[in-house]
Amino acid sequence: MTSSREPPPELGGGDTFQYTGNHSDNHLWIVISDPLLDQHHVLVVNLTTCRQRSDKACLIQPGEYPFVTALTCVQYLACRDVKLGILEDWLDMGRIVKREPVTQDLLQRIRQGAVDSPHTPLGVKTLLLDQGLADP
Repeated sequence: MTSSREPPPELGGGDTFQYTGNHSDNHLWIVISDPLLDQHHVLVVNLTTCRQRSDKACLIQPGEYPFVTALTCVQYLACRDVKLGILEDWLDMGRIVKREPVTQDLLQRIRQGAVDSPHTPLGVKTLLLDQGLADP
């Protein structure tokens, strides 16, 4: 008997990736929504070095994640809504490479920061709240 269940997605909540090759974007990107709940709307945010005018809704200290070596912020304004299939295709083609996932604690802080930040697009906040991933 064969199973009709689809295999789990290659990228899930808390997984991270970077673009490869000559791509100008070397930021770390984090999946913050749950692709199992909605494969057509997978939310990803990137980390950036914290500056004076940065969004400080979620600060990440050096040592909280191996990639982080200076005070870091989540760039909620640059959040992207991508189809899971596209991310998986990019992974298979080598356009992106997976990095170490963030801890569940850090993922929850990033998700809550997305809801709390005044810079997060409304649709992003709505998706996270509808998926039950953050508090209003």
